[in-house]
Amino acid sequence: MTPVRVNLHEIVIYYGRAVPSESRSPIFTVLAPGLLERGMAMTIGRHSALLLALTLCISSARGQTAISTYEIGMQGSLLRIGQSGVLTNSPGFGARFMRNFSPTLAIDSEVNFYPTDYRQYNQITAQSGGRRFTFSAGLKGGFRKQGFGLFGTVRPGLINFSRVGEIGLKTSPRTSFMTNLGGAFEIYPTKRTIVRFDVGTLLIRFSDRVINVGNTTFTATGKVDTALQLNGGVSYRLGRVEEAGAPVRRSRQKRLEVGAQFSALTLGRYNSQLRDEPGIGGRIAFQLSTQVGLEAEVNHFPRNPQALTPTEGGTITQALFGAKAGIRRHKLGLFAKVRPGFVNFGQTLANESDILNPKYSRLTHFAIDLGSVIELYLSNRVTLRFDIGDTRIYFGSRTISGPTGPFRYPSLSRDSLQMSTGFMWAF
Repeated sequence: MTPVRVNLHEIVIYYGRAVPSESRSPIFTVLAPGLLERGMAMTIGRHSALLLALTLCISSARGQTAISTYEIGMQGSLLRIGQSGVLTNSPGFGARFMRNFSPTLAIDSEVNFYPTDYRQYNQITAQSGGRRFTFSAGLKGGFRKQGFGLFGTVRPGLINFSRVGEIGLKTSPRTSFMTNLGGAFEIYPTKRTIVRFDVGTLLIRFSDRVINVGNTTFTATGKVDTALQLNGGVSYRLGRVEEAGAPVRRSRQKRLEVGAQFSALTLGRYNSQLRDEPGIGGRIAFQLSTQVGLEAEVNHFPRNPQALTPTEGGTITQALFGAKAGIRRHKLGLFAKVRPGFVNFGQTLANESDILNPKYSRLTHFAIDLGSVIELYLSNRVTLRFDIGDTRIYFGSRTISGPTGPFRYPSLSRDSLQMSTGFMWAF
């Protein structure tokens, strides 16, 4: 078989044949989803991450309100996502279930169904199409007052597409991992009812997919893509409704913390191939208060893919510096983080004028990490920490010498999903 690798969503089912973009007429050219999202949807999506940070930063406000242990609700939803190069708005509906631990922290889960069926030949790709279904469950943290509440949310989950392209006019469902990062605003019109509005960014991990066409193997390369999700609905408090007292706070002011962690970075690498890079790192943090802290982190990802371009290749070293803000309650803390920094690639192509003797060099790009942090306080000094977020890398343009003369690689930016877990020690 002849292996062929094409970019994510570049294979569409066109009258039963897999047709790469270069062999289609311009009217059917499919852009990789996310390029159009870099406009409005990405801007709003970035703002949802900032909303999460703002929500948790001001969550130190002391307010008392009625709560119950369990809440259920119904909602309408809008999913804004790229589909075959077109930014689509898919309306849907869903349900929500919550388990409150305190007025400020809860387990928050939801399911949503989007019935619009993208089934036309130019709407189904090798990675997405048809109807969408999402499920997510995670933490909600913030504050409540007598008439309203403001929260940040971090919820890992799954997204299912009912139709993805196969050969011969066939389709099949496909499920991908996702994470919802955002915020929620609640209004309490009565003691038992809640009116809630959510805005969030979905980080979707599309993995590589192989399709066989006769003697040729097509690989639809994966990537980390983004979508915007808006929800609005009503919830109902079940069981006994009690007036909650002022939360008990855990004092950790002005303390130095150091730690070590394991990290996994999912990003598109050489030839757009999606890779999960494992790594290790260290972190130092200084707590300005129980809600706000400054921190710096360094991670190294030692695996070398043995493939490179003028903008990336080799091992990866990452350095991030910034702030986290949120809440600490009893044995649990929930924070938002904003950390700019740098990503260094250990081996990139620097000169290709002599094909038999190419030159290589290290190369560093700017990056910014937006996401959430969950902390479990095992003792007064030991913390177990979990991180998840979008590390966006800004690849600068570069000109190198090739066999036929100079060649310029344009600048671009790329989302990546990063998850870390480790321990922190306080001094």
